[in-house]
Amino acid sequence: MSSVAFCTCNDRKCPFNPVNHDKGCTPCIAKNLHEHEIPTCLFNAISPDRLEADKDEWSWQAFARHVEAYLGSNSPRIPASEEAPQGFTKIGCCKRD
Repeated sequence: MSSVAFCTCNDRKCPFNPVNHDKGCTPCIAKNLHEHEIPTCLFNAISPDRLEADKDEWSWQAFARHVEAYLGSNSPRIPASEEAPQGFTKIGCCKRD
């Protein structure tokens, strides 16, 4: 067993939580990709508080509502006139060579 220092998931009973194995974040990310969900850590990066209606929903739509509720229109965006930071595309994904 090991843990990942930056993991903010409080569900220690989840078999994919890094405290329950030695594979880091990989099982959690794989599970979320498979189920078309967003990991808890990304919700927590915005705010650990959840909207009541989305308390147990981890969908992309719930994440979009979470971002809008806690960051609103002031959320960080790359203006159309600016270049994306090195290593990122305009949509925020890593560049691929």
